[in-house]
Amino acid sequence: MKKVITLLLAAGLVIGAASAANAVDIKAKGLWHNAMSFADRNFEKHNGSDKMQNATRIRTQIDVIASESLKGVVYFEIGPQNWGKGADGASLGTDGRTVEVRYSYIDWAIPETDVLVRMGLQPFVMPGFVAGSAVLCGMTLFVLPLSFIADKTSKKKAITLMSGLWGVGCLLCGLVSNFFLILLGRFMVGMGNASYAPVSVSMLTSWTKKSRWGSVIGLYNSSMSVGLAAGTAVAGILAQSIGWRAPFIVMGVVTLLFMALSMALPKTSAKPENAKKDDVSLKEAFGVTLKNKTLVMLGIGVGLGNMVYSSMVAWIPMFLVREMGWTSAEVGAYMSPVYLFTGIVITPLSGIISDRLGRWSRKTRAWLGVPCFVLLAACFGFGFMLKSFPLIALGVMLFLIPVTGIHIATQELVPARYKASAYGTYVTFLQGLGFFGPMLVGALSDAFGLNIAIVYVQFVFVLGALMLLCAGFTYQGDFDRARALEKR
Repeated sequence: MKKVITLLLAAGLVIGAASAANAVDIKAKGLWHNAMSFADRNFEKHNGSDKMQNATRIRTQIDVIASESLKGVVYFEIGPQNWGKGADGASLGTDGRTVEVRYSYIDWAIPETDVLVRMGLQPFVMPGFVAGSAVLCGMTLFVLPLSFIADKTSKKKAITLMSGLWGVGCLLCGLVSNFFLILLGRFMVGMGNASYAPVSVSMLTSWTKKSRWGSVIGLYNSSMSVGLAAGTAVAGILAQSIGWRAPFIVMGVVTLLFMALSMALPKTSAKPENAKKDDVSLKEAFGVTLKNKTLVMLGIGVGLGNMVYSSMVAWIPMFLVREMGWTSAEVGAYMSPVYLFTGIVITPLSGIISDRLGRWSRKTRAWLGVPCFVLLAACFGFGFMLKSFPLIALGVMLFLIPVTGIHIATQELVPARYKASAYGTYVTFLQGLGFFGPMLVGALSDAFGLNIAIVYVQFVFVLGALMLLCAGFTYQGDFDRARALEKR
């Protein structure tokens, strides 16, 4: 009898819970975003096909709440739909083709416990250090050690080693099968990229006359912008036609090919010919670089600028899509030419300007960045406020004008035997401060909205300009001390 009563009570509880579950609270929230623009983006004569653009996007989240222990969530998205485009479901005869389920899951609590279980299609964000931050971490940790090793031993072997790390890291990212390989691959890319520029620039300045350093470094730096432009286009095509792994695998193979070619580079001495082997010491390397006021101020100044610039590079595509209604294809179509023009024209031009100004005064290596950073802040600030793509594009270009002069400074503010270490010190400040840029904009965006956040952060450029201004006043003194150390 007791067993029967117990079963009846249990059945009653189940039936009661089932009937109570029919009374649920339904809550809905979301965003209905409409954007309109009128602009001539193609620069083609008699072509006005894309002057008028209208886009709509709707995001809706529905919460079905049965109790504190049971809740269901579904999140729909429609768009972005560009009016008149059938592929976006925004033309006649395309109704109901673009409704997406972003996630759909159930939250429920295990009875008599505090354990909450989530099951279903749910949002998942990888930790920041797995993506760009893992690369920056590898760069920041290894840039100084690898730069010193290159000064101490062989720059040619250092280039070969870093190319190998870079290529293998890319291959791991493309062949990844678990979380650890993602982290390892991204970290190895950072290691390979860590001191590649410092060692390369120190090799180039060893091969060329000082009067042509700016032109040579500017031409070398242009390859980065050209590569960014070409990579954006090629990676997009490969990812869309073959899959997301393809760009990583192709880049890995190409980088390993360059590793093999680097073995044929001309040899450069890690030290002046009349220097003794023990002249390159770890203690002196850190003393010469970290005690160099001008070098440190240049690193902090450009690092502050990179804090904002790296944020802009990360957030500009999102801004163009979310705030200006562009499609991802349009972002790539218009940003790639900007990077390409910057690489082909702006970066080599910055080298020529640095050479010409340097003949007048070495202080201009630092001071050229002052007006550029102030104008850069104005272009980005007004560009985002007015939603003007030409101003935003101009800001992207302005940042690279003073950079070549800073690179020259890293080579002449220290004794010749420590050129890679000096550039490595500069990169440490550059990447270390730049690491916090996207996070800063993200935090400000959560507090004030994306538009306001991007405008506010431009004041950091002004702080960077002030540091560069101060660096100019100590430049000549540190330059003279470096020449005196070379004679020892």
